[in-house]
Amino acid sequence: MISEALTITIIGMGGVFVFLFLLICGMNILRIALANTSRDNLSKIAAAIALAKHQE
Repeated sequence: MISEALTITIIGMGGVFVFLFLLICGMNILRIALANTSRDNLSKIAAAIALAKHQE
């Protein structure tokens, strides 16, 4: 009984750990990708988003 509970706990905590690890890796990849994007492209994207929101 205790070994089953311990197994379920380890699997559950391991799943949460893997999810958080992948989330952090994804955020770092996104940060690097945005750092490599030029500021002109970002301002064009921001303007397009603002225009689309304004038309709604």
